[in-house]
Amino acid sequence: MTISPELYLAKTNARKLSREMIKTVFLITEQVPPNEFKTNLRKKVLEISSSIAHATVQVVKEVQAAHYVAIMGEIRALLHLINEGKEHGFVSDHGFVLVRVSISDLICSLDYLTKWIGCFK
Repeated sequence: MTISPELYLAKTNARKLSREMIKTVFLITEQVPPNEFKTNLRKKVLEISSSIAHATVQVVKEVQAAHYVAIMGEIRALLHLINEGKEHGFVSDHGFVLVRVSISDLICSLDYLTKWIGCFK
């Protein structure tokens, strides 16, 4: 199967943004003492990136669609974690905004990707 340059770029962009989100989360939690929040947040962002990498290599649209739905659920869990972190003082206002922007960018990228490949009608 030949992949179009546009689809290749969309998939590459989603993977790139997920790696940038990892970097952001690890940077904002660098000064957080080891605790369950830090572990769970870092684990969740790594899971999301791994899921995106796995989803973007799938060929069957229906399989990709199922993966993207699962990824959106993982992103919701990440949003919940970062909100809790801010409420409990583990994350600064600036760090909170950085992660939320990173999540927003990734969601936009995934939305574009799913629309482009026609997963959902």
